[in-house]
Amino acid sequence: MATIKEVYKLLKLKKENGEDIGMFGESYIEMYEKDQEPSTTKEISVTLVKNKSEKYPHWVMIWDLINILNNVNIS
Repeated sequence: MATIKEVYKLLKLKKENGEDIGMFGESYIEMYEKDQEPSTTKEISVTLVKNKSEKYPHWVMIWDLINILNNVNIS
């Protein structure tokens, strides 16, 4: 059974040799190359804890989220 990288290399070679690899082959190459690029996003988890005594709790949550995102180091 071939690995994802082996299939990519085979499709890339066929494309370089002028063979028609079809729409699936083109998409496969794009997907593989896109997956190899370094990520510029970072996944975070946010939990909203609502305090009933606050008049505008949604603004507090938005402000906290902005502060969290400003402190996230994307590398």
